[in-house]
Amino acid sequence: MEMKDVIKMHRTRLELSQRELGERVGVNKAAVQKWECGKVTNLKNEILVKLAEIFGISMDELYAVSNTPTPETYDEWDKKFNPNNKLADEVAGIEDLCISHKKQGGGGNIFVQYDEKNISTLIKAVYGEQAANLIEAFTALNQTGKDEALERVTELSELPRYSQ
Repeated sequence: MEMKDVIKMHRTRLELSQRELGERVGVNKAAVQKWECGKVTNLKNEILVKLAEIFGISMDELYAVSNTPTPETYDEWDKKFNPNNKLADEVAGIEDLCISHKKQGGGGNIFVQYDEKNISTLIKAVYGEQAANLIEAFTALNQTGKDEALERVTELSELPRYSQ
């Protein structure tokens, strides 16, 4: 997303016309049109500050450098990496494990109580023995091996024959 897109998105979110936004910032409608078309990208600092204040966003967000995901990026991520909506189930499984742990008298954060050597206990509890074995094998690889393994598993997960 570019600054032009951020300006238009927030202007329309606030239900402002280009003329109304221009009046609030101190420019005419044509200037706002040029910003939103990307014809003008070197806005003065005082204009940028006014836009951020009007939109209620940070300068990073206005410059479109924020890593904060938007609903659109969540959807894109889901289509690419979570095609069968498994992530929600996995997160729910971890939450259930934490709730169960606390009900059984476990104090503090369950993740703090596991170190790298016995993290497989947590993985086994949530995902099963095979997942723990996969993680153990994965951690034994060097970076090149990890990259290759991830690529192969990703390819397999995209094939209907191997996915659930």
